Amino acid sequence: MTREANHYILLSIVTLLGMLVVSYSEPFDPPGFMTQDHIRPALGWSSLAFAISTLLYILRKRVWLQGAGTLLLWKSVHVVTGFIFVILWALHTNGSFGFGLQAGISISISLLVATGVYGIVQQGHIPGVMNKTLFDPVYKSVLQDEVIALMGKIEKSLAKSSDEFSMAYQRHILPYISIDRPDSDQQKGAMRRLFGREEAGRNAAIHDVKHLSAPEKEKFYEIAALTIDIIEIRRSQAYQKLMNRWLLWHIGATPLFLILVGFHIFAGFYY
Repeated sequence: MTREANHYILLSIVTLLGMLVVSYSEPFDPPGFMTQDHIRPALGWSSLAFAISTLLYILRKRVWLQGAGTLLLWKSVHVVTGFIFVILWALHTNGSFGFGLQAGISISISLLVATGVYGIVQQGHIPGVMNKTLFDPVYKSVLQDEVIALMGKIEKSLAKSSDEFSMAYQRHILPYISIDRPDSDQQKGAMRRLFGREEAGRNAAIHDVKHLSAPEKEKFYEIAALTIDIIEIRRSQAYQKLMNRWLLWHIGATPLFLILVGFHIFAGFYY
């Protein structure tokens, strides 16, 4: 586990303990002129303010790409404000799960926290340099642009090719270049097939390539090298999607929470 992930997990434990303390404690007496009728709405609005502030991280990732501060710093603020929000919400409800609308809000918050902690643990088990790329939209865009550029080079190289070259390309390269999310076995198979010697098997490209002219043989291996690069990049893209799958649940719970809170606020003013 990375040091960053360990810090977040420690915060998660502290937050959970804080919620347990709130759940099993009597409502505290507010100071001075304030009453429970004053303090609970204040805690509710405060928790909502922290909840909304966590959304700034999304804007920093998707809109303010060149904004102040690193994404890692914004991620840290996102996590910390999220935990503060949870504690304030627990104080607002006095640790009660509630019924009806309040139960729905509690469930959405539980889903947000559970998926967020899961993401922390998952990303904490991979190297830091890779972790930085998992939530960097600029890096993702660069990867896709690189794939497009490599595909363009291949298409340009295919112009004015002989029928024998086209057959070799379609048999040995096209099946691999068409794989959108290759795995490690497919990558190894492409290496063996495209660059393996004759003893690599009857499907080795060398059996067909040796009949080509010297310039086309060179062009075939140039395209084969580009294909391996594309497979490597697409593997990275597939890894990113796998590692960020939890975000579908984490982000999906956000509008659910905001909608339910909106009804909660409306009900509070109406009744």
